[in-house]
Amino acid sequence: SVPSYHVNVFVSKEGYIKKITDLSLRMSGEHKYKEGDSLQTQFDCDNTEEILIFSDKQNLYKAKLADFNDTKASTLGTYIPAQVGMDEDEHVFAVLPAKKYRENLILIFENGKAARFKMDVYETKTNRKRLINAYSDKSPLVKVLAFTDETDITLFSDHGRALVVHTSVIPAKTSRSTQGVFCMKFGRGKHMVTDAALLKDTEIKNVSRYRSRTIPAMGALIKEEDRGEEQMSLLD
Repeated sequence: SVPSYHVNVFVSKEGYIKKITDLSLRMSGEHKYKEGDSLQTQFDCDNTEEILIFSDKQNLYKAKLADFNDTKASTLGTYIPAQVGMDEDEHVFAVLPAKKYRENLILIFENGKAARFKMDVYETKTNRKRLINAYSDKSPLVKVLAFTDETDITLFSDHGRALVVHTSVIPAKTSRSTQGVFCMKFGRGKHMVTDAALLKDTEIKNVSRYRSRTIPAMGALIKEEDRGEEQMSLLD
């Protein structure tokens, strides 16, 4: 049987994963990355958990954390595409814990659409490792957001706007390939969503400025004090 213990998972932008025990993390120094690489996401969970790996080719790979070696922060970690058998031109887009497939997912696309469905659309009776057509290919995927209870999310556009909406206004669909519904609209010109996050993970302080109770909506131009470091770099 798979040993159960707490692990800290770190995934880099280039697709390397590190699974580090609490003790090792406490004793470790700096994280090591390849040149030009950096941290994309981190979470903690149990070694018995599965993880969901979204690729940039609309595929979803399921892997057991127990199949990855425990490692130290000072190593590069395991290269996910090689471990799960991705195609040569395929890259890791997002990695998240499956959490027993109980969470909700919202996928945000460049065209301003948001697709919402339950994570259990990816649960399979057999031990299939790769699911094709895991999400819509009608517009490039920008972000995968997972949440248990209804919450606020924030969308950012390439023309300096932010939009805060409550997840409850995005209708849940049953098909994982749904194109979703328009969430952010852009008015004139060719614009797109560049990022999205749970509101609690952003630097936004004047929430009411950006909030809309209905969708689609344009949001508002981001004020200096609501930007934070990351948004600054996106807008430079």
